[in-house]
Amino acid sequence: MAVFVLTDNGTDTIKVSFPFDKALLPLIKSIPGRMWDSDDKFWSIPKTSDVLRQFLQTFSGHQIRISPALDHLLQPERPPALAVATAVAEPTDRRQGLKDRRMSSVRSPSTDRRLADLAEHVSRQLRIRKYSPHTVKLYKNIIADFSRAFSRPIRELSNDDLTQYILHLIEQRHVSTSRVSQVVSALKFLYDKIFDRKDLVFKLDHPRKDKKLPSVLDRDDVIAILAATRSPKHRLLLEIMYSSGLRVSEVARIKIMDINLSDLSLTVRAGKGRKDRQTMLSDKSLNLLNVFMEGKNADDFLFDGLHPHHPISPRTIQHIFNQALIRSGIKKKASCHTFRHSFASHLNMGGTAINYLKDLLGHKDIKTTEIYTHLNISTKKQIKSPF
Repeated sequence: MAVFVLTDNGTDTIKVSFPFDKALLPLIKSIPGRMWDSDDKFWSIPKTSDVLRQFLQTFSGHQIRISPALDHLLQPERPPALAVATAVAEPTDRRQGLKDRRMSSVRSPSTDRRLADLAEHVSRQLRIRKYSPHTVKLYKNIIADFSRAFSRPIRELSNDDLTQYILHLIEQRHVSTSRVSQVVSALKFLYDKIFDRKDLVFKLDHPRKDKKLPSVLDRDDVIAILAATRSPKHRLLLEIMYSSGLRVSEVARIKIMDINLSDLSLTVRAGKGRKDRQTMLSDKSLNLLNVFMEGKNADDFLFDGLHPHHPISPRTIQHIFNQALIRSGIKKKASCHTFRHSFASHLNMGGTAINYLKDLLGHKDIKTTEIYTHLNISTKKQIKSPF
């Protein structure tokens, strides 16, 4: 008897965790809308009462542990969010029938196969256009969630349908502004590049962004987190992430050829927007850099993953940071990206000109960089790593 653990995946899906058993694969594949996350190695199912009940019935002979956050799906009444979604999608033309226009997550096997084919087609088109693996995964998940919201073909939806769906995300599910913007971008790609429905594309607008100040650590906090790492490799990884102002995906992909010790520079290749840029290294990292570069070829990754010739995963880096943060005793809310914000803010306070800071961070628009000018700026003339 297998033990299944069902937890809220934070989107429209339920994460399903269980020990690998080849005999269970046909059963999990019989669940409508099930998806396999090849990056993080887990199954997910649509977060609806009908699918959850079908899952419980399918695996009734096994032990199933359900997160309390999913209890509302097992109540007799329909969850409020789904009820609203159904209401807003009802047709104005009653002759078409409610069933054809109603939002629903119940899928037939043939519909499920069509959605899988669509997801694969979208994935291919994104990869052809050299979108990042992260964006490919993100768009596939967004389009899958969107497709499950309608029982009729999404190719035939109107502007009103898309507007109601976006409003549902904002008003009923309280999705963040950044997430809504990602949904709009994914739907623009779907209807423009896949369905050739430009009549819908130009009517989809991105929401206004929240103007929030970045979360920043002071230098003592940064030093404490670095001191709390448990291995030289982890220490060097976090040192470079802070002292070079890197995104987590960028530090994962550093290759030996990208490092220039003679002038303490680092080339960031294919960063956000697939742009290359140069940033700085700290001389305090030289000793560890020499240790971890020794014996490696130019095309090798500085930080290896579990498999040969593969980089460390961003999720592993996030785990390293989170564990160091906990051991440091710092109570501030922080993430890997907080190191990048701290790098920018510390340089800004040190007097680095905003246009140089823009280039170091790889920002496309200087307005993005100007968010750091809320901090005091001194008159130092020499640009130097804050580490």
